Amino acid sequence: VITEELSRRSPLPANFQAENQALHTLARQMVTEPANMLQSLVDIALELCCAGTAGVSLLET
Repeated sequence: VITEELSRRSPLPANFQAENQALHTLARQMVTEPANMLQSLVDIALELCCAGTAGVSLLET
């Protein structure tokens, strides 16, 4: 991560409707297809953030 570049970027405007829809989608997914929830989370993060990559790290204890 190039932190200097990140501090120079202007943030994307909030899209509350899309964020709300994403939360509803994830909640529905947790009930209907919990095994696919993490992949959905990553897919939604990619879309909402206009990112090239996204991921989830799990800490097992």
